[in-house]
Amino acid sequence: MSGNSGLIVFQRADPQRLRQEALRDVPAEEHDELGLKLGAGADHPRAWVGPPFVYDMIGDAIPAC
Repeated sequence: MSGNSGLIVFQRADPQRLRQEALRDVPAEEHDELGLKLGAGADHPRAWVGPPFVYDMIGDAIPAC
């Protein structure tokens, strides 16, 4: 068999790259409000579920009940 042939390949996320992309794509005046520079577990609602810069991805991945 050649090519991908429908094979799904999962790749581990690169947190440093994701943080840099979030900081680049979100306006600077929103960084503090969204807690993008904080780590997981920091005293910010977005940090309670994991790193704030992946908050939206985590929320999107969880199916609605």
